[in-house]
Amino acid sequence: MYYGKSKSFGLLNMIQVLFLFLIIKETESRFTQHGLPYYPIGEFVYNYDETSNQKLIDMESSFGSNLVCPYWDTNPLDWNIRYMDRCFEIDVGVHFSMYIVSGLPPSPEKTKNITEMINAVKNHPSLFAYYISDEVDCGKSDPPFCIPPENMEDTYKIIKSLDKIHPISILVNNPNAMKYYVNASDFSISDPYPCGNLSDAVSPITTVSSQAETLSALGQPFMITPMAFGGDDGGCERTPTPQEERVMSYLAVIHGAKGLQYFARGFRYPVSEISWDECRRVALEMQELTPALVDGTQFNIFNIPKTVECSGWEYEYNMGKYIIVMCANIVNSPTSLLIKMDELDNSDTITSIFDNRILQKHSFDTIYDMIPGYGTVVYRILKSVNHTQEKTRMIDFMNYVANPSFENTYNVGIPNGVSIVWENNYGSSIKIDSRTSVHEFHSLRNIIADDYAHVIYSLCNPETPQDLCDFKLYSNTTYEISFWGKSIKNYKTNIYPSISIIFEGTTPNISEEHILTDDWKRYSFIGSGNNGPIGYNISKGITWIDLVQVVPM
Repeated sequence: MYYGKSKSFGLLNMIQVLFLFLIIKETESRFTQHGLPYYPIGEFVYNYDETSNQKLIDMESSFGSNLVCPYWDTNPLDWNIRYMDRCFEIDVGVHFSMYIVSGLPPSPEKTKNITEMINAVKNHPSLFAYYISDEVDCGKSDPPFCIPPENMEDTYKIIKSLDKIHPISILVNNPNAMKYYVNASDFSISDPYPCGNLSDAVSPITTVSSQAETLSALGQPFMITPMAFGGDDGGCERTPTPQEERVMSYLAVIHGAKGLQYFARGFRYPVSEISWDECRRVALEMQELTPALVDGTQFNIFNIPKTVECSGWEYEYNMGKYIIVMCANIVNSPTSLLIKMDELDNSDTITSIFDNRILQKHSFDTIYDMIPGYGTVVYRILKSVNHTQEKTRMIDFMNYVANPSFENTYNVGIPNGVSIVWENNYGSSIKIDSRTSVHEFHSLRNIIADDYAHVIYSLCNPETPQDLCDFKLYSNTTYEISFWGKSIKNYKTNIYPSISIIFEGTTPNISEEHILTDDWKRYSFIGSGNNGPIGYNISKGITWIDLVQVVPM
């Protein structure tokens, strides 16, 4: 959604929309989802029949995408609205493509068609933004362009007369052309494809950095579209390698991109499956970093060598104040890395969060490390700790749950010690969420697209922590299971998801059904063990769970 900064928080409280997207068009701009910080990262997708379109987005959302821009301009509008309904269920924002009608000259028919489209979707909770161009400049840096700027300005005015909330985007192939379209957009996008230059080891990297800097200079938010195609009939010999996908993505973020939208995904695109897997992994990594990238204060980093580009973000969260440092190696050879920061001292803990490494103590204000060719690294540095947590929001020393507040995440985005069972192959998923929690960094986000799913937890005996985490709760012992939970309503039924706690075993002991709400609340159930683990049944919807505890009474 689009607000002026001075009005955003009041309006956000007033508008009862469940799936919120916000962009503030000022120096400090941000997107939000459900009132939480949102870093959009997903893909353009090719258009198929209605069933195939849903199958594709179900798959990609399960693997990490939280944004989609479908090429659906010629579809019946009711198809697209049903697709948006599904995107709400799986927690994916829709970058609504309408570039065919948007580029037409002003006319009563154009106004009529756009008006019908906007009125049909403007209140849909999965709507992120309107995508009204697709390389309108045709690669030129100056007029005449393929689509004159005045055509796009006409489209912008029509949309804004109907929907002042959601932002409007324009994509250019040549970022130098974007200055002619700034009056027709709220944020810009460019696609720095190294296609044709992939034999040059530097080209995929420097192109992203320079285009990002050009867009940044315009003073409006921007996104980057990294190349994720090639090796087919599109004129490129090959798809970028996984390492190139990674470093292009990270460089865009380092240079200020507010989101990433890869080109492109289809049932045979990209040709390189391992490269697309890297895009999925980057998507999960950026979601982990979202609080810092959206609400943190970005600052410059001094580092050696200059063939490694770095940036830092400082932000505050439940536990205290943190610094995130992100680096990307722009050459395809490993190198030593030195980072000098006045903010560091010898008491700081420095974690390379996607490598599961804690760095050895640094010397005064310096970090020393190694970075692979076309490699990336992200350090999280704890600066101060908040010790004022309520007693009810602390882990009991007799808690049997192996990973009670989801801080152990050795596979990015996926918590240790939790599993889920649901009916369909894709759509439903569980992932950690760094944007909201009651204890430390993370909560568990349950995205349930079926009627219900079953989630189960691994248990360890706190009295024998060295043993395997396959503990079964004794049948002759009484335990309290507790957790914190919150949710959002279904925008069609106006109903919150429900959850029932289960002592597993041959004769399961099941709690009453709890209806979750918008606010964090503690729920509990006392019962006897059944020589099994614990879990819960959860109904269709989007929920967050944190601080799961099983304590003997």
